[in-house]
Amino acid sequence: MSKKNPMSRGPNLTALAKQAMETLVKLQQSLPLDDNLLAHDRKIANIRQGVSSLAIETAVSILAEIGEKAGAFDLEGAREALVYETELSSVAEVARALADRIDTTIIKRRSKAVATTTGLYKSLQGLARSDGTVIPYMERLAPHVRRGRRSASVAGAVAPAPSASSPQPTSTGNGRVAVPSVTIAPAGVVVDVAPATPAATNGT
Repeated sequence: MSKKNPMSRGPNLTALAKQAMETLVKLQQSLPLDDNLLAHDRKIANIRQGVSSLAIETAVSILAEIGEKAGAFDLEGAREALVYETELSSVAEVARALADRIDTTIIKRRSKAVATTTGLYKSLQGLARSDGTVIPYMERLAPHVRRGRRSASVAGAVAPAPSASSPQPTSTGNGRVAVPSVTIAPAGVVVDVAPATPAATNGT
């Protein structure tokens, strides 16, 4: 049986992602973005979001009629802000929709991958009770499943060796192995690990 890289499925995906990134970078560079707000300025800008665009339009109209009679206000700046919002808000909406679709696709596919991962762990957990050769594989996977962490292969890192506090299978003395019971928890949830219970031996 030939061994294939499990991440090689869909050979064009990497190229597509790279192309999309380059396109988005070029788009970002082509837009007149001015987002270097300090924390204080951002707070004020967020508060001012409560004033409607219609109010700004009305103010622009009035200033265009009376000039500086009511004071020296930035009429051109207000006009530019209205045009910027009108023209680029739709771009932002499309960008957010794209990001949402990408995130949803990632979640959808990751859900299936998690089902495979947890299913494999349960299978190894059962096999380890009678087949000690699968224990190393179970030990590699157990800490990540137990802690609800993402698979190390997704992050491109090597899975760390089990810590001293990790539950370890124990021998029952008759060739069979007692495996600690580990509850599979949702991501981010740490659960307690029940102590290993020796498998029943003949005559007990």
